[in-house]
Order: sequence, then C-alpha cells, then structure tokens
Amino acid sequence: MKHWNHFWQTTRLLSNFTDGESKTGIAGEAQAFWESVLAELPKKATIVDIGSGNGGLSVFIRDYATAHKKDWTIHAVDLAEIAPETIEEVDAELAKKVATIEFHAQTNMNALPFADGSVDLVASQFGFEYGDTSSTLPEIKRVLKDKGRFVAMSHHKSSTIYKASKDGAELYDYTVNHTPVFLQTDMFLRIAEDVLKKDSVEKLQNSLLSRGPLQTVEWLLRHVGERYSDAHNRVWMNDIHGRINSVVQQAKDAEGARQAQEDLAVHYLGMQVHGQRLGDLANASWDAKAVKKVEKEAKKAKLDVAIEPFEREGELHAWTVKMEKAAG
Repeated sequence: MKHWNHFWQTTRLLSNFTDGESKTGIAGEAQAFWESVLAELPKKATIVDIGSGNGGLSVFIRDYATAHKKDWTIHAVDLAEIAPETIEEVDAELAKKVATIEFHAQTNMNALPFADGSVDLVASQFGFEYGDTSSTLPEIKRVLKDKGRFVAMSHHKSSTIYKASKDGAELYDYTVNHTPVFLQTDMFLRIAEDVLKKDSVEKLQNSLLSRGPLQTVEWLLRHVGERYSDAHNRVWMNDIHGRINSVVQQAKDAEGARQAQEDLAVHYLGMQVHGQRLGDLANASWDAKAVKKVEKEAKKAKLDVAIEPFEREGELHAWTVKMEKAAG
C-alpha cells in the first residue's frame, strides 16, 4: 500500500489512468456507459465511489449531476492515503468540484462507513477488483437501498492495458533491480561533482573516468530496450530515458551534480512505485475464471448479477459489472 500512498500524494491526477481526452479519465464509450447508469438514478440520491483514487469517477458523476440538475451526495472511498486537495495546485476549477465530494481515505471497501440501506448506487471505475471481492460484496449489499445497484468497470486480462501493464511492471523491475543503471548513473554524478569543483564541463566530457559510466548506462538502456521491444513498452522506456537524461543534464557544475544525485534517488523510488502499481493492475485483472468466481460470490450475497466484456474503440477494454439488491 505504500506505493499507492506515494502515488496519490505526489500525483496531480484524479485517476490512475487519466485519458488524454478527459481530466476524469472517462471518455468515449466509457462515458456513454456511465451516463446510461446515472440516467436511471432519482433526482435525490446518495452515491459511493469505491476504490476512488483522487476522485476521477466521482468528479465525472458531479459533472453529470450539475448538468442534469440532480441533488446527489457523492462519497469517495479508498484504502490508500489519497490526497485530492493537491489538484488545486494545478487546476483551481477542478478543485472546486473535488471539494463537493466527501472523501474517505484509508477506508476499506469491505468496511464502508454508511448506514444499512442508505445508498442508491455503489460505483467503481477500475477499483473494485483490487479488493477482496468475497467480503466486499456483502458490505455493498448492506449499504444499498432496496433496488439499489452496484456498477463497476474492472480490468480485463485480455485487454491492451493488462498486457502493457504486465510488461511494464517486469520492465521497471528488471531495470531497477536487475541492472546497474542507477549505480552507474550515480557513479557518473559523483565523478562529475568532483571534477566540476575545479574543472569545466568540457573537461568532464573529455574525461575517460566520466565517459565510462555513461557509456555503460547507454549500453544498458539499449539492452533493456531490445529485451522489451514491443511497441507498448515504448512509453515505459521513454520514461526511463527521460529520468536518466534529466539528471545527467543537471551536471553543469558541482552543485548541479550534487543535486542530481538527490534527484536520482527520487527517480529510483518513483520507478519502483510505478512498477509496483503496474504489477498490482496486472494481478487484479480478471479472466473468465475470475468472473465466474465473482458471479458466484454475488449470488451468495443474494445480489442479481450480470458481468459482460466491454469494448472501447473496437478493442477489448474491460468487464462491466452490474448488480442489484432485490426489494424487501
């Protein structure tokens, strides 16, 4: 959980997978799906977003409520130490929307802080599958009103997101933990600090002592790129190249080289965290066997259930989950 705490406290995003088309991470077919779900709710309703992160789905719901003049109370629940208030640093208008949502950080979705039969809709956009579904479903049923619904999108094990995340997790782990990329970069920066205390950048660039570690780093990154050569890995490789190049370029003087060593340690942690999050996504994704397990758990909790594959732009993207609590 530490890696998720670090992510939510340092990111300025609402969602773990924010779409370039939308600040909430919800656009296109996903937007149409959620709008169809929200259209069925009454004018006054209580909605709980579980596995919310910094509130991507919650803000989307708030926008819908505002546009359709709905009086909805929206709660956002996440086990991590989420930090939605950080959005104000980059987007004041978005921060105003976030402020209308009641966030419940460090709250397990299998122990929701709501009264029995008090919630019209429990919703989740790529969050429910990270939890213990067997204990979460009875809790969802407890808080739902009669005829209340639970609707979610969950990661699909045959989606592009799953494949890219699985490879990305392996790539980051291999680069950080099984190659000396960071060790060699740190060696260069320490040499640079020492050389630049008394000589010029040109002297550093021509020094065999400094060129050795840099050439090793370049070779290692080529090696990693060849090992993970699929097109969907380019984004991860670009991230790694960008991090390493940024600290190397800081070595223009002794103080810059010293600061770069500290920044390199931050990048090291950042890559560890990113790889762990990608691994969590891959591990949480459902195949058909996992879906049958969830369907069985829903029936045990006496929830009507329908789980279907969902396509986006003609490609398999997710599973849609729809459950309903029977009346009486």
